[in-house]
Amino acid sequence: MTDALINTTCVCAVLAGAFVFAVFEQTSGLENWTFESQRREQARAGRMWASPVTLGESSDVRWLPWSKDANSGRIYIVDFIYTSCPGLCEGLGAQFRLMQRELQRQVETMPVSLLSVSFDLAGDTPEQLAAYSQRHGADASVWRVVRPADQREADRLLRTLGIVALEDGTGGFVHNSALHLIDQYGQVRGIYDYGNWQAALEGAGLQARETARAIDESYRETRQ
Repeated sequence: MTDALINTTCVCAVLAGAFVFAVFEQTSGLENWTFESQRREQARAGRMWASPVTLGESSDVRWLPWSKDANSGRIYIVDFIYTSCPGLCEGLGAQFRLMQRELQRQVETMPVSLLSVSFDLAGDTPEQLAAYSQRHGADASVWRVVRPADQREADRLLRTLGIVALEDGTGGFVHNSALHLIDQYGQVRGIYDYGNWQAALEGAGLQARETARAIDESYRETRQ
Protein backbone atom coordinates (compact mmCIF):
# COMPACT_ATOMS: atom_id res chain seq x y z
CA MET A 1 0.00 0.00 0.00
CA THR A 2 1.50 3.38 -0.94
CA ASP A 3 1.82 6.25 1.49
CA ALA A 4 -0.78 8.26 -0.47
CA LEU A 5 -3.30 5.41 -0.29
CA ILE A 6 -2.65 4.95 3.41
CA ASN A 7 -3.14 8.67 4.03
CA THR A 8 -6.37 8.68 2.03
CA THR A 9 -7.66 5.66 3.93
CA CYS A 10 -6.86 7.30 7.26
CA VAL A 11 -8.59 10.55 6.26
CA CYS A 12 -11.69 8.63 5.15
CA ALA A 13 -11.73 6.70 8.40
CA VAL A 14 -11.47 9.91 10.43
CA LEU A 15 -14.26 11.57 8.43
CA ALA A 16 -16.47 8.53 8.77
CA GLY A 17 -15.85 8.44 12.50
CA ALA A 18 -16.65 12.14 12.78
CA PHE A 19 -19.88 11.63 10.86
CA VAL A 20 -20.96 8.74 13.09
CA PHE A 21 -20.12 10.76 16.20
CA ALA A 22 -22.05 13.78 14.93
CA VAL A 23 -25.08 11.65 14.09
CA PHE A 24 -24.86 9.98 17.50
CA GLU A 25 -24.75 13.36 19.24
CA GLN A 26 -27.48 15.00 17.19
CA THR A 27 -29.88 12.07 17.52
CA SER A 28 -29.32 11.36 21.24
CA GLY A 29 -27.58 8.08 20.66
CA LEU A 30 -29.50 7.27 17.47
CA GLU A 31 -32.81 7.36 19.37
CA ASN A 32 -34.03 10.42 17.44
CA TRP A 33 -33.19 9.44 13.89
CA THR A 34 -36.49 10.56 12.45
CA PHE A 35 -37.50 14.20 12.20
CA GLU A 36 -40.69 13.54 14.19
CA SER A 37 -38.82 11.98 17.09
CA GLN A 38 -36.44 14.97 17.11
CA ARG A 39 -39.46 17.30 17.36
CA ARG A 40 -40.76 15.39 20.34
CA GLU A 41 -37.40 15.38 22.05
CA GLN A 42 -37.22 19.16 21.62
CA ALA A 43 -40.62 19.50 23.26
CA ARG A 44 -39.68 17.19 26.14
CA ALA A 45 -36.51 19.21 26.71
CA GLY A 46 -38.47 22.49 26.76
CA ARG A 47 -36.78 23.80 23.61
CA MET A 48 -39.81 24.12 21.32
CA TRP A 49 -41.79 27.36 21.20
CA ALA A 50 -44.65 28.33 18.93
CA SER A 51 -44.18 31.76 17.39
CA PRO A 52 -46.77 34.38 18.38
CA VAL A 53 -49.52 34.22 15.77
CA THR A 54 -52.73 36.11 15.11
CA LEU A 55 -55.53 33.59 14.57
CA GLY A 56 -59.18 33.90 13.66
CA GLU A 57 -62.13 32.50 11.79
CA SER A 58 -62.27 35.55 9.50
CA SER A 59 -60.44 38.78 8.81
CA ASP A 60 -62.51 40.70 11.37
CA VAL A 61 -62.19 38.11 14.15
CA ARG A 62 -58.57 37.90 15.30
CA TRP A 63 -56.78 37.21 18.54
CA LEU A 64 -53.37 36.22 19.89
CA PRO A 65 -53.69 32.94 21.81
CA TRP A 66 -50.18 32.87 23.27
CA SER A 67 -47.42 35.40 23.85
CA LYS A 68 -44.62 36.14 26.31
CA ASP A 69 -46.87 38.65 28.13
CA ALA A 70 -49.92 36.38 28.42
CA ASN A 71 -51.58 35.86 31.80
CA SER A 72 -54.58 33.72 30.88
CA GLY A 73 -53.17 30.49 32.31
CA ARG A 74 -54.75 28.75 29.35
CA ILE A 75 -53.47 25.55 27.74
CA TYR A 76 -54.17 24.82 24.07
CA ILE A 77 -54.45 21.46 22.33
CA VAL A 78 -53.60 22.25 18.72
CA ASP A 79 -53.75 20.32 15.47
CA PHE A 80 -53.03 21.45 11.90
CA ILE A 81 -55.52 20.78 9.13
CA TYR A 82 -56.95 21.81 5.80
CA THR A 83 -60.71 21.56 5.51
CA SER A 84 -60.89 19.75 2.15
CA CYS A 85 -58.78 16.88 3.53
CA PRO A 86 -60.89 13.74 2.97
CA GLY A 87 -59.41 11.43 5.59
CA LEU A 88 -56.86 12.45 8.20
CA CYS A 89 -58.36 15.84 9.05
CA GLU A 90 -61.83 14.34 9.36
CA GLY A 91 -60.36 11.85 11.83
CA LEU A 92 -58.75 14.70 13.77
CA GLY A 93 -62.09 16.49 13.79
CA ALA A 94 -63.75 13.41 15.29
CA GLN A 95 -61.08 13.25 18.03
CA PHE A 96 -61.47 16.94 18.81
CA ARG A 97 -65.20 16.44 19.12
CA LEU A 98 -64.58 13.73 21.72
CA MET A 99 -62.21 16.01 23.64
CA GLN A 100 -64.76 18.82 23.46
CA ARG A 101 -67.40 16.54 24.92
CA GLU A 102 -65.11 15.55 27.80
CA LEU A 103 -64.31 19.20 28.57
CA GLN A 104 -68.00 20.11 28.50
CA ARG A 105 -68.81 17.32 30.96
CA GLN A 106 -66.38 18.51 33.62
CA VAL A 107 -67.92 19.95 36.74
CA GLU A 108 -65.00 22.29 37.29
CA THR A 109 -64.08 24.09 34.08
CA MET A 110 -60.41 23.81 33.15
CA PRO A 111 -58.61 26.57 31.21
CA VAL A 112 -58.08 24.24 28.24
CA SER A 113 -59.01 25.22 24.70
CA LEU A 114 -58.97 23.27 21.44
CA LEU A 115 -57.57 24.85 18.29
CA SER A 116 -57.67 23.45 14.77
CA VAL A 117 -55.36 25.63 12.70
CA SER A 118 -55.59 25.59 8.91
CA PHE A 119 -52.33 25.90 7.02
CA ASP A 120 -54.12 26.14 3.64
CA LEU A 121 -54.72 29.88 3.50
CA ALA A 122 -55.31 29.81 -0.24
CA GLY A 123 -58.03 27.19 0.01
CA ASP A 124 -59.65 27.64 3.39
CA THR A 125 -62.03 30.57 3.30
CA PRO A 126 -64.04 31.69 6.36
CA GLU A 127 -67.00 29.83 4.89
CA GLN A 128 -65.04 26.59 4.66
CA LEU A 129 -63.73 26.97 8.20
CA ALA A 130 -67.31 27.49 9.36
CA ALA A 131 -68.46 24.42 7.43
CA TYR A 132 -65.75 22.27 9.04
CA SER A 133 -66.76 23.59 12.47
CA GLN A 134 -70.41 22.84 11.82
CA ARG A 135 -69.68 19.40 10.40
CA HIS A 136 -67.89 18.39 13.57
CA GLY A 137 -70.10 20.23 16.03
CA ALA A 138 -67.43 22.63 17.27
CA ASP A 139 -68.54 24.81 20.18
CA ALA A 140 -66.56 28.05 19.85
CA SER A 141 -66.36 28.42 23.64
CA VAL A 142 -64.25 25.23 23.68
CA TRP A 143 -63.00 24.53 20.17
CA ARG A 144 -62.21 27.03 17.43
CA VAL A 145 -61.30 26.30 13.82
CA VAL A 146 -59.04 29.13 12.69
CA ARG A 147 -56.34 30.28 10.31
CA PRO A 148 -53.37 32.65 10.69
CA ALA A 149 -53.82 36.25 9.60
CA ASP A 150 -51.44 35.93 6.65
CA GLN A 151 -49.05 33.54 4.94
CA ARG A 152 -45.98 34.98 6.63
CA GLU A 153 -47.39 34.26 10.08
CA ALA A 154 -48.52 30.82 8.96
CA ASP A 155 -45.08 29.92 7.59
CA ARG A 156 -43.37 31.15 10.74
CA LEU A 157 -45.67 29.13 12.99
CA LEU A 158 -45.20 25.94 10.97
CA ARG A 159 -41.43 26.46 10.92
CA THR A 160 -41.09 26.99 14.69
CA LEU A 161 -43.11 23.84 15.38
CA GLY A 162 -41.50 21.73 12.67
CA ILE A 163 -44.85 21.17 10.94
CA VAL A 164 -44.48 19.79 7.42
CA ALA A 165 -47.24 20.28 4.84
CA LEU A 166 -46.29 19.12 1.35
CA GLU A 167 -48.54 19.20 -1.71
CA ASP A 168 -49.42 15.65 -2.72
CA GLY A 169 -49.97 16.36 -6.43
CA THR A 170 -53.73 15.77 -6.24
CA GLY A 171 -54.74 19.09 -4.72
CA GLY A 172 -54.18 17.96 -1.15
CA PHE A 173 -51.33 17.84 1.35
CA VAL A 174 -49.24 15.34 3.24
CA HIS A 175 -48.84 16.73 6.76
CA ASN A 176 -48.22 16.07 10.45
CA SER A 177 -51.17 14.66 12.35
CA ALA A 178 -49.93 15.05 15.93
CA LEU A 179 -51.66 16.92 18.74
CA HIS A 180 -49.62 19.72 20.33
CA LEU A 181 -49.93 21.01 23.88
CA ILE A 182 -49.06 24.73 23.93
CA ASP A 183 -49.14 26.95 27.02
CA GLN A 184 -50.04 30.61 27.36
CA TYR A 185 -46.48 31.66 26.51
CA GLY A 186 -46.21 29.50 23.41
CA GLN A 187 -44.04 26.75 24.91
CA VAL A 188 -44.85 23.31 23.55
CA ARG A 189 -45.46 21.12 26.60
CA GLY A 190 -46.05 17.87 24.73
CA ILE A 191 -46.68 16.24 21.37
CA TYR A 192 -49.11 13.33 21.15
CA ASP A 193 -49.78 10.78 18.43
CA TYR A 194 -52.83 10.89 16.20
CA GLY A 195 -55.46 8.85 18.01
CA ASN A 196 -54.00 9.44 21.48
CA TRP A 197 -56.39 12.24 22.36
CA GLN A 198 -57.10 10.92 25.86
CA ALA A 199 -53.43 11.31 26.81
CA ALA A 200 -53.33 14.80 25.27
CA LEU A 201 -56.39 15.84 27.26
CA GLU A 202 -54.95 14.40 30.47
CA GLY A 203 -51.65 16.18 29.81
CA ALA A 204 -53.46 19.47 29.24
CA GLY A 205 -55.33 19.08 32.52
CA LEU A 206 -52.12 18.42 34.45
CA GLN A 207 -50.41 21.38 32.82
CA ALA A 208 -53.39 23.65 33.52
CA ARG A 209 -53.32 22.73 37.22
CA GLU A 210 -49.56 23.30 37.41
CA THR A 211 -49.98 26.70 35.75
CA ALA A 212 -52.78 27.64 38.14
CA ARG A 213 -50.62 26.72 41.15
CA ALA A 214 -47.71 28.78 39.80
CA ILE A 215 -49.97 31.81 39.24
CA ASP A 216 -51.43 31.44 42.74
CA GLU A 217 -47.99 31.21 44.35
CA SER A 218 -46.80 34.25 42.40
CA TYR A 219 -49.88 36.19 43.53
CA ARG A 220 -49.32 35.28 47.20
CA GLU A 221 -45.66 36.35 46.97
CA THR A 222 -46.67 39.78 45.64
CA ARG A 223 -49.14 40.18 48.53
CA GLN A 224 -46.47 39.56 51.18
